[in-house]
Amino acid sequence: MRGVTIAIFGGVLTVLTSLATTGPEDDGAGPRAALDEYLSFARHPDPQTIDPELFAPEIEAFWSDNSEHHGREAVVKATEASMREVADHLKSFTFSATDVTVRRKGDLAWLTCRIHSKGILKDGDTPYQRTIRSTFIFEKRAGRWQMVHEHSSHLPDKGP
Repeated sequence: MRGVTIAIFGGVLTVLTSLATTGPEDDGAGPRAALDEYLSFARHPDPQTIDPELFAPEIEAFWSDNSEHHGREAVVKATEASMREVADHLKSFTFSATDVTVRRKGDLAWLTCRIHSKGILKDGDTPYQRTIRSTFIFEKRAGRWQMVHEHSSHLPDKGP
């Protein structure tokens, strides 16, 4: 089975293809574990809980709020600030990923998913709910999966 993903890096169109793989080395467990590590940090953003080596030094992140974050330090700080803002405005907050798909070719892996956040606004009982779609690209470097790119966007409105 062959899959095709089209990605744009720095304005250069890249076509990534993957072949179905078998065996523990090629099953996508490493990239998925790296994504789970990032999502755990995003849920509880404490600088002591994240290994900054999860992020490549040159990581580029484009978030659903139209912000851009360039470099490891900027992504870590932006994640911490974003989740502090959530904690300031929401109670009973939950955060989960569904529909996770992992594709891998050699030392490059790309994952897509939907990220769901829910909570109650602290100023009352107003529910908050948001779902975004995200793509994460990881590269295996020196035996470690590092995030090199993240892109998230809001789902389009489906209308009435």
